[in-house]
Amino acid sequence: MFFILNTTKQMLCISDLNITLGPRQACNIDDRLDRSKADSSRDLKALIKKGIIKVKLKDGAKPTKHTVVVEKNNDLNDLKKDINNQIKDGLKDIKDTVNNISKPQAYDNSELLDTIKNLITQMSNNNNVRMNNVEEDEENEINDDILADIHSRAVNKIIKNTNVADISYQKEIKENDLEQNISDLENLIN
Repeated sequence: MFFILNTTKQMLCISDLNITLGPRQACNIDDRLDRSKADSSRDLKALIKKGIIKVKLKDGAKPTKHTVVVEKNNDLNDLKKDINNQIKDGLKDIKDTVNNISKPQAYDNSELLDTIKNLITQMSNNNNVRMNNVEEDEENEINDDILADIHSRAVNKIIKNTNVADISYQKEIKENDLEQNISDLENLIN
């Protein structure tokens, strides 16, 4: 492990190693490049000598890579093999069916499509897979109270940062005169 620290409050670039360190940032050089390249770097040696970079930890050994062997679960492997075999068998059935269909000059795709659909449904039934048909034009009814709650939350979110002083309005009081409304309607019709 070759651990260095930028002691300045500025960004620092070690150009021959192509490493950039932020202010007071530490870095393990062994993670980024070979130890021999770091040891032969002139810029790094000069920055260490000036005190701009401080070596926190430098061991003599080269970093070793650890390998971890993970044993796979045999049950999963067996399941995977079974699924692969079922898929291969289904594909063979489809291929055989396609090859057995005679190819007349006026080729009809509907028979081939029906056969393929039947084979796919058989395979899905064998694998206990159910295909769900989703209707696109499905309508859902929502309770009016829930809709009102959704609407009020949306309005509250919209007016959250609104200043009341920015809103101006005038309040007018109109008398509800039935005769005036009737005359307005008559004028509209005529």
